[in-house]
Amino acid sequence: MRVAVIGNGILGTSTALFLKESCDVVLYGPKKRRGSGTKAAGAMINVFSELECGQLENEALRAKFEMGLHSLMKWPEHLKRIKKDSGKDILTAQKSCVFKNKYTTPYELEQFNYLKSQQETYPNHIQFDRKNPDQIILPTEFSVDSKELLEALDAILLKSERVDLVNYDSDYQFHFDPYATSISISTKDNQETFDAVVIAAGSFSERIFHSNPAVFEDVQPLFYGIGNAFNVTLNASTAQLINLRPGISRTLNRGGACGFHALPNRGSIYFGATSTVHSQPEFNPRVQSINVLSKGLLEQFDSHFETGLVECVVGFRPTTLDSYPLLGKLNDHQIFLATGTKRDGITSSIAISQYISQAILNNKYPKALDLFSPQRELISYFNRELAVEKAAQSMASGRIMHDSSLRKDWDSVLNESRAYVQNIYSDLLIPKHFGVHPEMLGLFRWHYTPFGNR
Repeated sequence: MRVAVIGNGILGTSTALFLKESCDVVLYGPKKRRGSGTKAAGAMINVFSELECGQLENEALRAKFEMGLHSLMKWPEHLKRIKKDSGKDILTAQKSCVFKNKYTTPYELEQFNYLKSQQETYPNHIQFDRKNPDQIILPTEFSVDSKELLEALDAILLKSERVDLVNYDSDYQFHFDPYATSISISTKDNQETFDAVVIAAGSFSERIFHSNPAVFEDVQPLFYGIGNAFNVTLNASTAQLINLRPGISRTLNRGGACGFHALPNRGSIYFGATSTVHSQPEFNPRVQSINVLSKGLLEQFDSHFETGLVECVVGFRPTTLDSYPLLGKLNDHQIFLATGTKRDGITSSIAISQYISQAILNNKYPKALDLFSPQRELISYFNRELAVEKAAQSMASGRIMHDSSLRKDWDSVLNESRAYVQNIYSDLLIPKHFGVHPEMLGLFRWHYTPFGNR
């Protein structure tokens, strides 16, 4: 069997890693990985620190959680194997310390208490800090240097006689023949035939969908979840931060983005991250995003933080219209998708790459591949009433993050945010049963809606 894997981020390389044991693989990916969500990530292998209220009681959200938890348990041995097979060291930082934001809002406090409430069910994963009730320790979570991880995976694949690595630039075009018996791919250079194809090109998978409408017409669009972060110098001040909270230090999610998080890199500290969703990539960091991060670094970690900026990084989290991943096989073709994972791609990569490999090699389809099938109907984020309230609370928290003087007026800020969100739902004719993920509301409002508008 001969399989093409398009995309050399964590999902593409991990899938190639599993497939090479049983078939020949051609891995297509840009050498520089510009805009790669994997390369730019702080790479927190986290499942519990981003739990949101009600997530484990919701079928689709729980399925995402279980993919992450399945992977989390396998990551330590998986990482040992990668280090051994590549001969490369990979920097890691063990455990997450989740602490309350300064100016914590009722919304964030509710999330904090929801995480605490899961301790009895997951005692090995969630621990309380008796000395500091305002933080929770997650001992099984950790971070990994994403650049070193990708370099190690590249080294393993390069040594394999069953894997060919093909470098392509951002203008590379893939065209599929929808009527061929096997999968025929035409590029600007040549044409090749495969028994199966895996598309794991992150947000850039949308370009493949767009250029092959006959094949992907029933697949919802992908967008660019643009994340900004930066590395700062490692000095006495940042070293003190590491000593105070070894591993990952992070706040709760707020304002439609993952919480502020600090974790060690070699010779620097990685600090992130902002999140905005757009229909087109932005390769340069936004000044406003860097300003938000700088303010968070000063306010959340140390008001007298003295450090230097080493570099800014930008990466794209592949984000679908309904915010759930696209996993599994297209109905009429031997084409498999592994994208749309948003912030979960690195964490869940073990489970996802195993699922896709099993589907190709053994025709086995885990439940997750049915639930997140590429040609499914849009999945609602909770129900409309709850989604509106969550969006309003997230928006209100974000406003307070940007202007702390509003913290005393939570009720009025929340009411204003709720009215704004309700108007968006009304203007866009969003069905009464359907809930939109809070991070997607801006895109719905200004760029795209499948429901029409008034």
